[in-house]
Amino acid sequence: MSASTASTGSVAGEMVPPTPRKPKTHTTPDIIRLLKSLSLTNILKRNKQIEAENDARDEKTLNHASDPATYPDPGSETASLITIDEADMARLRVPTFYASVKEHIYNTLAARLVDDELVDKEEKKRKGDEMSGLSSEEVRMAKRRCMDGSKHVVRKIGEAIPVEFAQSLYDTELHVGIPLPFFLNKNLRTLIDDGATLPMVKCNPLAGSSKGMYILDIEKLSNRFGKELSLTCSQWTEAAANMWEFQVSRDVDGPGGSHGKWYEDHFNFFGKLSDRDDMYEAWKDMELEFRRDHKSRALAFLPEDYDLAYNLAKASHKLRKEFGEFNARLAPSNRGGSTSFGRPARQVNSQPFPSGSRSTPSSNAVCLLCAERGHSVSYHINITVLRL
Repeated sequence: MSASTASTGSVAGEMVPPTPRKPKTHTTPDIIRLLKSLSLTNILKRNKQIEAENDARDEKTLNHASDPATYPDPGSETASLITIDEADMARLRVPTFYASVKEHIYNTLAARLVDDELVDKEEKKRKGDEMSGLSSEEVRMAKRRCMDGSKHVVRKIGEAIPVEFAQSLYDTELHVGIPLPFFLNKNLRTLIDDGATLPMVKCNPLAGSSKGMYILDIEKLSNRFGKELSLTCSQWTEAAANMWEFQVSRDVDGPGGSHGKWYEDHFNFFGKLSDRDDMYEAWKDMELEFRRDHKSRALAFLPEDYDLAYNLAKASHKLRKEFGEFNARLAPSNRGGSTSFGRPARQVNSQPFPSGSRSTPSSNAVCLLCAERGHSVSYHINITVLRL
């Protein structure tokens, strides 16, 4: 029987797949988890022992192949080394740390560290060669990173300066929805001017990617740039225009693409409202909710949905305003003061209505008009009737 047949076997002339290799080191999920939790020193000790045992197996196999009569048994399969992550590899390249664990360094690891060092030296040599071919003036410009003033542009009075978007915005938008206040002109400028010093966080890899990337720390920067719903109506107008341009620049089909068109339709709906400024407090929550729904669920723009939601938002805002005015009128009576006519105020129950009334707010009820929990629609109706 040939070597290949012996390794795979055969049944009735058909090749049989080889028996799967049984792990020697990473035997079970629990063992793998425990191996990952080991300190670097322990990993080095274990890997040094594994490598020595593998060398003994290889030598036994070589002896068997050279003299099978004297060495009838070959060595068993070698065991896998425990993986050292990149963070620990970086520590091993620091001379002071390397010296502290030098006695545990095994041949394979030493060879890898040497190879990495040779690559670094080659890269430095290449950069040095590039610099050596430059004139003294070119070396000065390269080392000082001299700027080219010929690229200056002339400010045109009356024309807005084109908006620029930092690369960090594009990287972050892939992972996290960027709040609208980040698109105010002053904040866009900060992202470009101070980008190298802004707080960043490392995110998880995207689907199909093997490593994560650093993106803007939205939570920390929101304390500086502003959180959602913190803008005034005029600020919203400025930020919305910039966000629309940003999303257009992300569209695979360019300015005429459907991705940018959604943001155009979305922001235009609110921007063109006849009572936009007066009703800003009524519709700003709705605008944010629709924007978030689009990002998380890719919902299309339907004008009828926006019209319905806007009418409900206005009705809810009006009722909340009337309810606030109603409470304000009751406030003097509740404090035991006098009415505006100088007569003693009548004592009222601490609840707006008697406990047996159908109008009593319920903690489990949901108002059909304003969609808020804590009261029913009849509660709003009774308030309106009481006012009349």
